[in-house]
Amino acid sequence: MNFNEDGLSEQIHQLNMLQQQYVLRKLRGLSLNSKQARSLNYIFAHPGTIQKGLSTFLGTQDATVTNILKKFRNKRAYPS
Repeated sequence: MNFNEDGLSEQIHQLNMLQQQYVLRKLRGLSLNSKQARSLNYIFAHPGTIQKGLSTFLGTQDATVTNILKKFRNKRAYPS
């Protein structure tokens, strides 16, 4: 198999990297990281969810979810 930096798999990889950079820039503009954004999406899609459900979805420890939620609580909707 010959390596071809213009090959389809390399182009897909480059596109994926650009997409990730774009998403991270947009999240930074909202003062969010990717776990926080995923958490908000999950909570929106699953009203009344409990921390354990979010922990399972994110694949993280319960303490990590607790810290994510604490950060949300400490952020103000309209900072002065």
